[in-house]
Amino acid sequence: MNDHDLVEGLRQCNGQAVQAVYDRHFSTIEKMVSQNGNGKREDAEDIFAQTIEILYLRVTKPDFRLSSTLSTYLYAISRYNWLKQLKKNNRSESISFPELEGLTDTSPDIIAAIEEEERYALYREKFALLKEPCRRLLQMIVDGMKPKDIAPAMGYASEQYVRQRHQTCKEHLIRLIQDDPRFDELKF
Repeated sequence: MNDHDLVEGLRQCNGQAVQAVYDRHFSTIEKMVSQNGNGKREDAEDIFAQTIEILYLRVTKPDFRLSSTLSTYLYAISRYNWLKQLKKNNRSESISFPELEGLTDTSPDIIAAIEEEERYALYREKFALLKEPCRRLLQMIVDGMKPKDIAPAMGYASEQYVRQRHQTCKEHLIRLIQDDPRFDELKF
């Protein structure tokens, strides 16, 4: 499979494509992690999993175009994530990646993808903390259901009550997200 085939396979959640990406690129990421900051195999596995998740979120967007090789794209995402992890653990002194010199043209897209994934992960985490009725109501609204259809499905007496509960649940979710220390680090 070439890069285009792999990207198309990832778009379709093809397990063979995911395995091919892993088989072809994990060893490079593992080497980068071990040589820069003395990372362990488990660190590389975590970084690679984050990278695949970010890649998947990007390739499923209709406007996604791979502007470099898949190898370069994966390496840049992994590098950024690893540097961020090292900085978080105060281990980022004297780390360099000379093989990526001059590849800044993909950096804004990669950084945006990583930040988007981090925001979405925070949202998912806080969404899961909501009580089941709030999660269900918010999901119905996100799925495009109208208040008149939600009221009987949720056992609510009126559309107005659906709107009030929606507002209350949404405010609670926002509060949970904003109270998290990561909120200030992410650009919402």
